[in-house]
Order: sequence, then structure tokens, then C-alpha cells
Amino acid sequence: MSLLKRQLPPDCLLDIFTHLKDDGSSLYSCVLVNRLWCRLVTPLLWSQPFELSSEDRHIKIIKTYFSCLSDVDKKCLLDQEVTLPDPRPFFNYPKYLKKFNSKKFGLAINKWLTSKELTQNVTNEILKLIFTRSDRLIDLGIVCIGNKYSPLSSMENSLLGKDHDSLFKLEMFNLTYRDEQDYRHSNQDDKAVSKLIEMMSRCATNIKHLRINILLWDDRHTISQIDETISQLLLRQNNLISFETTNFHHSLKIFSSLTSQASTLKELKLSSNFPFDVSFLQTLISLNSLETLHLHSMSFTHIPSQFTTHQLSIKNLHLIIPKLSSFEYLPILLSMISNNLQRLVLNGFIQKVLQDIIEHCPNIQELCIETNSPLQRSFLKLLSSLNSLKYLELKRGKKIEFEWLKDDYITQFSTSIPSSLLHLSLQSNISIEPLKIILEKCQAKLTTLELCKTHMQNEDSNFINLLIDYEKKNSGLKRLRLSLVNYNDYEFKPRLEEIEYARKFFNVILN
Repeated sequence: MSLLKRQLPPDCLLDIFTHLKDDGSSLYSCVLVNRLWCRLVTPLLWSQPFELSSEDRHIKIIKTYFSCLSDVDKKCLLDQEVTLPDPRPFFNYPKYLKKFNSKKFGLAINKWLTSKELTQNVTNEILKLIFTRSDRLIDLGIVCIGNKYSPLSSMENSLLGKDHDSLFKLEMFNLTYRDEQDYRHSNQDDKAVSKLIEMMSRCATNIKHLRINILLWDDRHTISQIDETISQLLLRQNNLISFETTNFHHSLKIFSSLTSQASTLKELKLSSNFPFDVSFLQTLISLNSLETLHLHSMSFTHIPSQFTTHQLSIKNLHLIIPKLSSFEYLPILLSMISNNLQRLVLNGFIQKVLQDIIEHCPNIQELCIETNSPLQRSFLKLLSSLNSLKYLELKRGKKIEFEWLKDDYITQFSTSIPSSLLHLSLQSNISIEPLKIILEKCQAKLTTLELCKTHMQNEDSNFINLLIDYEKKNSGLKRLRLSLVNYNDYEFKPRLEEIEYARKFFNVILN
């Protein structure tokens, strides 16, 4: 008697497939199993088709979208002597779209248009198709750098023709609009951007993550209009969680609009030379839910003392500090964050801020530093003062040796590591001798190590054995995340055997 084949119900299968939603190759394999799997997986594959496929397959995506055109649109294009793919598709593919990036779309369709010698009208039709049929768009990225990618007018017309409710589910909006040295956008383009943002402020009021990247070479009068529309977009949001603006000139309207998101905004990223002035500080004070702040080189103006007594709720601070930038604002900012700061990321010329961190921020639990400058004694003083530190990451490019990890400094560094540390990440090449000193002199019992190794095969066996001995003595090492740089197949094979042996003692993750 044969046993009947039992199959999971569709709801259970869909739950399983959803966990593979970012794995294009696995989803494609599932599509080929049977009709049921194909019906369940196809919407996932076509929710972000350009992200889930290699670039050489993007033209096929464009062809498939064209096959979904209505008979009316087909007739219009046939009048232009355009040959459309045939036959009709089995699915309404545009309906499933959740993530759209105009840069990836533009590169694909421009390549196809060139190969077929077609006009730009075809771009308008496919964009209209996508934005008319899709009813579940969650992530929208519009990229307009110089005259590259899809024309701004095409994006504007396609979105403006969309039903007002169709962008209601949008959660992420990323707008990049930049001049290039050899190309300046016209005032007409600027007005199109303003019109586009204005439409978004009406139709997409539930954006959670908003990124605006605008860089215009000329100080033209249309900039104020763009400012106004961005301000309105911020004011209309119901649940904005993160806001990032890059290379954008200072606007009081935008800062004042941010205060309308005081109860929801958790992350703010400013990647430009913003002024650290009273208006900016007032905005920070009003954002009582703000937990993460990213700053890149701010200019400084005098701040009256009555403003600096406020306490900020920030727990995570990311600072990029160019060598020649102003840093007078940092003591004020750190004193206002004070004991709340738990995670600090420093990039650049960090010597300027170490003493201020020691004075104001004793409760840091995670410290990440990336710098090409040697770490001075002040860093050791900071390290030994952080009694709650659990995570330490030092980074300087994977192919570069930590030049400062030598002589007596390495011993002082090792003894300065607080006993609370659990996770040590050295994201630059480190040889065996400094690592041996760190493991011997460090007071902490590390549970996780992240290391980078270039091809130094003569010492690699001792390198692995050193870590195994450390785990045997301390019984605490649980994970080793290892980046092997410039290893060829001949060098890697014996290392793999040693790594397999090491996995008997701790988990090894290869990058």
C-alpha cells in the first residue's frame, strides 16, 4: 500500500518562502518545483526584481514588464515600430512590486533602448505601467545625478499619474538629486523635483525612513522652493523614524519641521557642513525620542549657556571628524549627552575628542574607531576609564598592519582593556606576536574575536593554535570571525583544515 504524499498547506509554505525573500537564487529554484510553489513564490521574486537578480538579467525584467502592457499601449508603441515581447505573461508582474530604484531601472532600460534604437517614450510607458499597477510599493528610490539614469520628467509624470492611495503604504523614500561638474540641472529640473516632493507629501504620509541627498553647484533661487517642499514632506509624516540629509545647505525650515516628529524620530543623520548653532540645538532638544545621531564636520557658532544645560536622550553617536574641521561643538554635545551615551563611533582625526569623552561619557558600552592616525596615549587613558565597555572595534583598512601595535605600546594597550570587554574586533591585518600579547595581558575574558589576516602562511598554524590555547585556558571564547584577505586556493586549503579543527572548540565564521 503506497503512502499518500502529504504537502504543507499554502499558508505554511508562504511563511517559509517569506524567510527567503532576499535570496533570489533560492526563490528562483522554488519557482520551478510545481505550480503551487510557482504561484506562491512569484510575488516574492517580483517584489524587488532588480535587487534579486544579476545585472545581466535586468534587460529580461524590462522585457517582461513590456509584455504586461495593455493592448492600447501596445498599439501606441506599434505605431512607433516597436517590437514587443510575446506571448502575454502568466502573471501581473508589476502588481507585486514593493521596491523600486530608478538608478537600477534606468541603467537597464537605457541599455535596452540603445540596443533596439527606441525612443524615450518607451521609458514613460513602462514607468506608467509599474506605478499604475503596483498597489503595495514600500521602498522607493529616485536617483538623478547629472543627466544619468531615468529622466526626472519621466519619474514625475509616472508618479503624478498614480492613484493617491497607491503610495499610502510607502515606508522608505530615498531621493538623490545632484549636479555634476560637467552638468548642471536646469531650473525646470529643480521645479520638477519640487513638484515630485510636493506630490509625495500629499500621497505618502506614512514614511518611516526618509533620505534626501541634494547637491547643487549653483546658489539658484529654486533651492528655496525645494526647501519648502521638503519641509512640507516632513510635516505630513505620521510615524517618521529616521531622517538623513546629505550635502544639503542649511535650512531653518527643515530644522523647524523636524520638531513635528519629536515623538517618533529615533535616528538623525546629517552628512554635511551644518552649523552647530542655537536653532540646531533647539531642534535636538525637542527630539525627545532621538536615540541615534550621525554628524559629519559641523561649523560652530556661539551657544548661550542656558541651552547647554539640557540633557539629550541620545544613546548612539557617530562622528566623522576631518583633520581640518571645527570641533568646538563636541564638548558641548558630549556634555549634553553625558551618561546616556552607550555606543560611540569615531572616524577620522579622533585625538581632538578623546579627553572630552573621558570627562563626559563614562557609560559607553560599545566603542568603534576608524583612523589612519596612530592612537596616542590618550586613547589608552580613555580605554581604561570605560568600565562598562563590552564591545571594542578598531579599524584601519584590511590590508594595512596596525603600526601602533608594537614595542611597549601593545603591552599598555592590552593592560588598558577593561575586564568588562566581551567582543574585540581588529579590522586590519594583525600578526601573531601582538595578538599573543593581547591575549596574555588582557584582563577581559573575551567571548568573540574578529580578526583580519593576509597571506602569511608560515605562521598561520601557530595563529590558530594560539586561539585554541586561549579558549582552553579561559573557557570563554565562543566565536571567531575571520577575514582572510589575498589567500589563493593553494594557501587556503591547509588553512581550512586547521579551521575545521578549531571549530571543535569555538564557532568560526569566515568572511
